[in-house]
Amino acid sequence: MNYIFVMSLSGSVMLLLYLFQRDTLGKNLSKRWQYLFLKIVLIYYLVPLPWLGTFYRKFLKVIRKKPPQYFHQYFRNEKVLYQSGHGMAISVGYQRRLVVVGFWCFIVFLAFVVLLIRYIKNYGRLLRCKNEKGAAEEEEILNRKRQEWHIKRKIALKTCDGKNVAFTMGIWKPVIVCKMPEKTIEKEMLLTHELVHIKRYDLLWKIAGSVIQGLHWFNPLVYLFRREFEKVCEESCDEMTTEDYMEEERFLYALMLMERSAGQGQRKGWKTELSKNAEIIQERMELIMDGEKRKSKWNGLLAILLIGGMTVLNSVTVLAYEEVKVLQVTEDKKIADIQTMNVETCFTPYGFEGENLWVDTILYDKQFEDEAGNIYPVKEGAIPYADCSHVFISGVYKDHNLKEGGGCTIDYYEGQYCNKCGYCVIGEKIGESSFVKCLH
Repeated sequence: MNYIFVMSLSGSVMLLLYLFQRDTLGKNLSKRWQYLFLKIVLIYYLVPLPWLGTFYRKFLKVIRKKPPQYFHQYFRNEKVLYQSGHGMAISVGYQRRLVVVGFWCFIVFLAFVVLLIRYIKNYGRLLRCKNEKGAAEEEEILNRKRQEWHIKRKIALKTCDGKNVAFTMGIWKPVIVCKMPEKTIEKEMLLTHELVHIKRYDLLWKIAGSVIQGLHWFNPLVYLFRREFEKVCEESCDEMTTEDYMEEERFLYALMLMERSAGQGQRKGWKTELSKNAEIIQERMELIMDGEKRKSKWNGLLAILLIGGMTVLNSVTVLAYEEVKVLQVTEDKKIADIQTMNVETCFTPYGFEGENLWVDTILYDKQFEDEAGNIYPVKEGAIPYADCSHVFISGVYKDHNLKEGGGCTIDYYEGQYCNKCGYCVIGEKIGESSFVKCLH
């Protein structure tokens, strides 16, 4: 669950950064750049980035002059991977988390499959539909525009007599369904708009938006993101379509947009189509007519700096990903013992409730633990091998001793360990702990 919550956090923080720049420095940016910004937001919502968190942690260790001393504590509820020469296992808590996340993703997958089946049926019906007679002119315009936009995919055009119908379905074999206007220039504008959607794979991004809404259904910001994403998608498409238009052509395009939006309105499902929301249509028309004012040679540079800076800033949220701790174990029976260790027994039965108590993982009475949490046995009385060119790693040497009555003590020392021959250099004592009853 940690992955889902951190993905939701990262995407939401990025969305808030987008909304901030949209209403401040980003007011003069083109909608294409805003659309790119929202695609990055979508990626943060959809793709877990724990490896980036690991990179940041390693980087922070490098730039610290003297890393603070700390001890690793591994409980059954943590994400721990146990490794030995004969295999590997994961902690009980890690298993439970995987089951919960698996069930969560399975429900999302089932909902996605239902939508996918419905989409495939509708797409199949479109492919079987026949064009109206006299569609040769529209086919010629489509092929010409497809070459202008360098689209290699085969595109089917299905003209119909529905009032102001215009939408596109399909990703690798797109189908444009529309009621063609009478004027040739309006036909070119309408087909160009749909071709821009096809060129940018907008339908694929829209499907990804459905996945994130299913995955993060508990987050209200996800629903705000989807509305903003689909609105900016259409606005950026208008911007690309009218990029080289004169003022008169822009006016004609805006008029066609208004007429088309007064038709049957939006239909459910995965498709790109015009909106019927009056407020959105009015905003799009204003953007179309003001398109020339948004052109500036500095806009691209500003967009790169703004999007790049905020993406890097938001990437710090990946530090919230919980690391998978790896323990090296030499005996298989040790794995089974550690897997079932329950930290709750350390708190209540022996009067420790409310104290800041932690319990170390002790695999050997004398052991060395490096900064990554890997545990190595230390042989008593070990001496350096004469033919070993030592490669030392820093960490903590732990000396575990049983006491009469069933208790134990653990002494902690600064240490260095050669992972080639097993020689351990024991330094200054840095701490100790004792237990009335040994829990290790």
